[in-house]
Amino acid sequence: KVKNINADVAFNIFKKDSMDARILSLSAEEQSGLILTNFKTRIFASAKAIKIPFVDLRMPNSRVHLEDIRLRYDSLADLKHFNNRVKWNAPITSTVALSDLRAFVPDFKNVKGVATFKGLITGRLSSLRFQKMEIKYGNHFLLNADLDVNGLPNLSEAFIYGQIKELRCEKGDVQDLISELTQKPFLLPNEVTQLGMVRYKGNISGFLNNLVLYGNINTNVGDISTDILLKFANDLRDLTYNGTIKTQNFRLGKLLSNKQLGNVSFNLNTIGFKKENTKLQGVIKAKVSEIQFNGYAYRDVQFNGKYDGKGYDGAIDFQDQNVDAHFIGKIDLTQKLPVYDFGLKVNNINLNALKLTDKYPGATLSFNGKTNIVG
Repeated sequence: KVKNINADVAFNIFKKDSMDARILSLSAEEQSGLILTNFKTRIFASAKAIKIPFVDLRMPNSRVHLEDIRLRYDSLADLKHFNNRVKWNAPITSTVALSDLRAFVPDFKNVKGVATFKGLITGRLSSLRFQKMEIKYGNHFLLNADLDVNGLPNLSEAFIYGQIKELRCEKGDVQDLISELTQKPFLLPNEVTQLGMVRYKGNISGFLNNLVLYGNINTNVGDISTDILLKFANDLRDLTYNGTIKTQNFRLGKLLSNKQLGNVSFNLNTIGFKKENTKLQGVIKAKVSEIQFNGYAYRDVQFNGKYDGKGYDGAIDFQDQNVDAHFIGKIDLTQKLPVYDFGLKVNNINLNALKLTDKYPGATLSFNGKTNIVG
């Protein structure tokens, strides 16, 4: 329901196939919270094209401004097939307060931040191109991308291909946004500070309910490559995924502020799902080609197990030249203090070579054990 509509509109019809229309002012309020404080535009229409010199839309804290919009077609009959036959060219420059979008996203009502948009929209509605799109928010968030969308106006059947040239964010912007959305203080772990400015570059392709993300994440402690398939159902509330994550010489010790830990290199694959209002559940298989601990580089460590949001249940195998060991058991994080319950089979271990002791050079051990540790 729309109320408080005020409009000043003028029409000049030159001939049967041409028109000049102006909206000098238009304001209105929609019951869900959308407030239009002023809307202005001018439209020139002819037998071959529609030209819109400007569109200026204002909301309480936002301004959407477009200039030199052009719609081209071969004849007026093409307007009956608007989606497939009318070509767009629309530059965009806008400043939007997220709180003004609360009619579409109610959680935005308390968000104070302002986003800026720049870019160029070209093509037909059924095959639109969003070129040189730039979105800025907060102090550091930036998205710079090109996007092709084929199949509109039916968004659920539209195929998306995007080239993300740069996506960057920083701890402070994420904390502030989540705090305003939830209206509660929110702090990310201190370790996140070590990441510094997080940058992503890559591609996204597929349908809205079936997307593939392929790219590279750059941080202050190392780079991570990703290849992830995301499938959504139940109006995007349920998720299944299958992804591979790789890294070389990631500075794990610096991330965790742990001087005993050094760099890590691994190749990890996980398959899992998340239903609405439940935690992630899935299986994980990882090969750690190297992890440095206490000055020694362990090689060929493998993980094979499952997780359910409560902990990890599976196996860890060491096949290093100075340690041949196998762990199997579970880590339970649902208790007040974590529970580590696992069996251990050590075929061979050289504690001196692993730099776990400076005694017994050349000595090796082998043993079996079972442990249950709390805390």
